[in-house]
Amino acid sequence: MYKGILLLLLAEFTFALSTVFGKLVTNNSAISGIEITFVRFAIGTLVVGSYMLYTRKSFR
Repeated sequence: MYKGILLLLLAEFTFALSTVFGKLVTNNSAISGIEITFVRFAIGTLVVGSYMLYTRKSFR
């Protein structure tokens, strides 16, 4: 029961953290917001995919 709550809190924390880093990178460089968003979600997809493979969860 607590595992689900902890995973939810971890997801919220990392989503907020990625938003903060996205804003910092956008303000301090010439990289566009679209590129930052793409990389952010690509990294998220890799993390979720790795977790699903590790725990042998199905994509269905």
